[in-house]
Order: sequence, then structure tokens, then C-alpha cells
Amino acid sequence: MRTRILSFICGALLAVTATAQPHLSFKGIPITGSMTSFCQQLKTKGFTQICSDNNITTFVGDFTGRQAYVAVGAADDGKNVHSVVVLFDPSEEWNTLVNTYDYYKEIYSRKYGNPAKSIEKNPSNSNS
Repeated sequence: MRTRILSFICGALLAVTATAQPHLSFKGIPITGSMTSFCQQLKTKGFTQICSDNNITTFVGDFTGRQAYVAVGAADDGKNVHSVVVLFDPSEEWNTLVNTYDYYKEIYSRKYGNPAKSIEKNPSNSNS
């Protein structure tokens, strides 16, 4: 009997903890739910849709003060958003790439905290 009660309490605590954690978001829009709704909210944030192909809709707009392409991916059914990818214009200069990487690493570390484990091989530390 005690085992059942203890199991119930542990299960309830896990459920409360799981529901209390915020869902990942992009520009304040939760990355979940309807693809149509997500894309509409992205447009209200100033992004312009430039194409839609299969289950990916691509936008252009401002992300952290820089023009970026944003690809929103939908699940196989095409109805629910499951991913958001940000792409910047390519750079030919190594220092620009390293500085951009360091900038975003710092931003996300401040926002989400340092990772418990990180494997990082920064080519700028070598003679390449």
C-alpha cells in the first residue's frame, strides 16, 4: 500500500514538473501546434514569407538585429510545426564566422544556462 501511495505521489510530482516547464519558443512564439498559426504569428513579428515547399515554409526578416532566413518545418502531416531553423548570409571571412558563433553562444548560454556537457572543437584555435 505504501509503495502505491509513494508511486502515485512521485508520478504526480513528475507530471507537475513536466507541465511547469515552458515550451521552446522562437521570437516569443511557442514551437508547437498549428503550422498555419505559427506562420501567421511570425508574419505579425515582421517576417515576410518567401516560399513554401513540402512541409517547409521560409521567411525573411530581422533576427537579433540581422537579416536572416527562417525555415519553419512541419510534421509529416504538414499541420503541426516541429522545428525552426535560422540561416544567415554566408561569410567568406573567418573572423566574422568566429565572432558570430561566439556572440550566439553567449546569448544562448545567458538565456538557457551553460550546458551540462559540451563538446566543442573551435577551428579558430588551430592554425587553419
